[in-house]
Amino acid sequence: MEDEQLKLIKDFQDLMPRDGLTSVKAKDESEKFLFEYELECRKAEELDEHIKNAKKELLETKRFLKDTLRWKPSGKNQQQIENFERKLNSIKVKCGKLRNENEILREQIQVIRRNTSGAHRELTTLTNSLYKINNKTKELQDFSTSNHEISMAHKARIDKMNSSFTTTRMNMNDRVSKLEDIYRKESNSVTPTSFKRPRTPYSELAENMRALKFMSRKWTEKIREKERNIMEYRENMHELEETLDVMKNVVNTTVLNVAVKAFIDSCEHEKDLSSNFLRISEKIDNFERNIEKTRRMICKVTKDTQSKESKKLSYMSKIDKEVEKIDKEISKYSIIKAERELNIEAISQDVLSMIRNLETLGIKAQSFQLIEDPSLNSTNVIAHLNKLEELIEVLLAGLSIRKHLKRDAKEEKTEKKIQLNTIDIDDMPVDELLYPMTVEEIRAQAINFLNNVI
Repeated sequence: MEDEQLKLIKDFQDLMPRDGLTSVKAKDESEKFLFEYELECRKAEELDEHIKNAKKELLETKRFLKDTLRWKPSGKNQQQIENFERKLNSIKVKCGKLRNENEILREQIQVIRRNTSGAHRELTTLTNSLYKINNKTKELQDFSTSNHEISMAHKARIDKMNSSFTTTRMNMNDRVSKLEDIYRKESNSVTPTSFKRPRTPYSELAENMRALKFMSRKWTEKIREKERNIMEYRENMHELEETLDVMKNVVNTTVLNVAVKAFIDSCEHEKDLSSNFLRISEKIDNFERNIEKTRRMICKVTKDTQSKESKKLSYMSKIDKEVEKIDKEISKYSIIKAERELNIEAISQDVLSMIRNLETLGIKAQSFQLIEDPSLNSTNVIAHLNKLEELIEVLLAGLSIRKHLKRDAKEEKTEKKIQLNTIDIDDMPVDELLYPMTVEEIRAQAINFLNNVI
């Protein structure tokens, strides 16, 4: 029995490092290594899971992008889009019609404004001309009244002159007849038979005759001149009456009524034009408000479409960034995984050789009776290491070696650190093991050996 135990110890010492003083440090480092290895394995599993999730998200994003880029609206959405497009086209057509109507109305307003301005000018000219005509009519009426008074005075004077002329003519005729009688008497008295009358000398008679002839000539000239004056005055009065008749025709009441009616019609026309102008301006304001509403609706629709496009582009850029980030992480994780695979491949032969050596010694693990994949890889490295640990524990349990340490653990640890720094473990022989080791020390040395191998 003791020979078998010594054989097992020698076989195990062949596998273990040759420095027994470094057991504490080796234990710490081995535990640290196992802990880090387990953490790395967990991280590797998490990374694998993250890579799977990232691949899944990448596929989903690619599918989403494919769906979004090749999106075809459904029947309901297509119907809504067509309805909105038809409404937009109808709004555009109405907007164009409203613009054309607005231009036509603007032209009509300009024409109405020009007509109103012309009507205002015509109204001012008509009012001015009407005022002038009224002033002229007043002047003509005053002139006609004064002329009528003058004509009546001239008529009275003419009647008086005619009456005085007739009286003077009758008197002159009487005087002439008397003078003729006197002349006849005197001429008869010159004859020899008229001896009873007083005799007048011939020279006196001739002088009287010359005086009478001169008086009659002067009187006839004066009468002719008076007749000419009367004829001229009659002609002037006739012309004045004709002018007064013309003025009466000009300043007729019907003409004034026509002018007043034209003035009233122009005022009513101006009022109608102003009301039409106000109504058309209200229509233009309504059209402009409708056009502004349609413009706001079109701007809103364009902004919505632009915002949707911008959101889509931003979402696409975010997805591209996430995809690039995931690709970088995948490449990084693949590099780390490849490095770990290489490390596992580097230690796989040593671990498998140690397991085979322990199994050749007749040690069997209770928990790991059968491993499906005997080769060492990233999926079953933990199982192989646990199997190796269990084999080592079984080996140590069979040895039944104990050690009771009396010194302080801290002093021992510092002393062992100093010894580790001064002693080369590979050059130490087996006989330099000064005292038997505990199970924990053997386990630590085994783990240290594995660490060195890795």
